[in-house]
Amino acid sequence: MADLILASAEKQQKPEGALCGHAGLYPDSYSLLTGSDSYEWCLAPTGIVGNLLGKMRLPFEPSIVSAPLPGGALRGVAFALPLEAAARSGDVRLRLRQCAGASAGGVLYGITPPYSVTWQGRPLPRLEFAPAKGDGWWTGAVEGAVCFRVTFAQEEGDLLLDGCVAAPYRTAQLKAELRNGGFESGAEGWALEPGARVVADGVAYEGRNALLSDGLGAGTEAQATSARFGVKPSVRYRLSAMVRQLAGDGDYKVTLEWLDAASRHIAYANDWMGADRPRDYAAHGGVFTAPDDAASAIIILGARRARCLFDAVTFTEAP
Repeated sequence: MADLILASAEKQQKPEGALCGHAGLYPDSYSLLTGSDSYEWCLAPTGIVGNLLGKMRLPFEPSIVSAPLPGGALRGVAFALPLEAAARSGDVRLRLRQCAGASAGGVLYGITPPYSVTWQGRPLPRLEFAPAKGDGWWTGAVEGAVCFRVTFAQEEGDLLLDGCVAAPYRTAQLKAELRNGGFESGAEGWALEPGARVVADGVAYEGRNALLSDGLGAGTEAQATSARFGVKPSVRYRLSAMVRQLAGDGDYKVTLEWLDAASRHIAYANDWMGADRPRDYAAHGGVFTAPDDAASAIIILGARRARCLFDAVTFTEAP
């Protein structure tokens, strides 16, 4: 029955030249009496794609990985289909399945960092932080977390972690300082939205790298958000960033978002200088007092109808 439903959905997909213009989508409502769509609200084919991948025994969503381990248990999530997970004292073996040529990542908890990792019979390099591309493994911000990214030469492969033992899960201690404010470690410590990327072509204020936020022509801001860091309530902090506007007549922002102990929004803080359009690097920021119920904060960099560079972002207690 499931196969027949999937086949029916495939037959209903709109062809090129459909009046609604939604090639590949399928109707939300179809009238058997009139032989036409009841209206032109069409559905995206993601459900069809997910079912097709499932029939091929390929993952269409993150998969849970688990295995008993002497003195504990291995837990994790991977963007690949786990065919087998075996752990014993000293090593872990995962057999994963994904489309040939595809890259997949994962995070494993409950183990110490291994001495070495191999993927499909080849050594996997250890990295300092998550790569923008390429394969490797690294330790995450959470203690006991081992992260990896691999490329599948064939649909199935073995990931071998040698020299790891069970480790209790412990929540990471929230650091009290902004990480990688100069982008010298790439995008580590930042979440980049479309239009934002780290560049290294001689345009940095200091060091080698800077953040480029390209919001020209975009309907929304091209933003980058820092990892959350701890703050003390009612304490004064100084936020500073060097900003250079390369193009556009829009504006930019260097904004603080204060969060409470449950990571809920409290308030924003900004000196609102984002419309000065500096063609050379200029300082942006100010001194702001954390709200009485603040426990952490994030920094948001962004540009709207503008292309801007950000560098030398700092956040420190103010005297």
